[in-house]
Amino acid sequence: MNNEEKILGMLESLTADVTGLRANMSAEIAGVKADLAGMKADINELKANMIEITDNRTGVKANITNMKDYMNIMRAEVNGMKRSLSGMSTSIMEMAFDMPGIKANISNMKDSARKVEQIVTRTEYDHGNILGELRDGYTESVIKLARIEQDVAIHDDILARHENKTDAEECDI
Repeated sequence: MNNEEKILGMLESLTADVTGLRANMSAEIAGVKADLAGMKADINELKANMIEITDNRTGVKANITNMKDYMNIMRAEVNGMKRSLSGMSTSIMEMAFDMPGIKANISNMKDSARKVEQIVTRTEYDHGNILGELRDGYTESVIKLARIEQDVAIHDDILARHENKTDAEECDI
């Protein structure tokens, strides 16, 4: 697996993470909306109860105190959800901010890969030419060596005949 494939794999993983974050944010927002709708329903129910219990001031005061406590709890929960959403938003913005740098790095890697490919191609071509020249030189050397071996064989034959001649034969020459 080369670097470009690794980076593409990382980008796919990053895209999946961003998609997951978007889905989570959508679910969280839908949950907040549902909670708000539930709160509205609770508030409407509380209003109805207030009308019913206006005669009983003690009960109303107790209910108001309970409502305040419940509202404080809901406020704390909503603030927690806001912080969570803010953190997710910050993370998404950071990823979006990093994306141009990642794209630039990929572009630089592609350029580098092209340059390396050109250098390798040129080197292979040069080496092919050098190997061709070496092969031609080797072939010429083999041919010269064969000629020299033939000449040596002829000279060896002449020397062998000279050594085998008697003195009388040498005088005839």
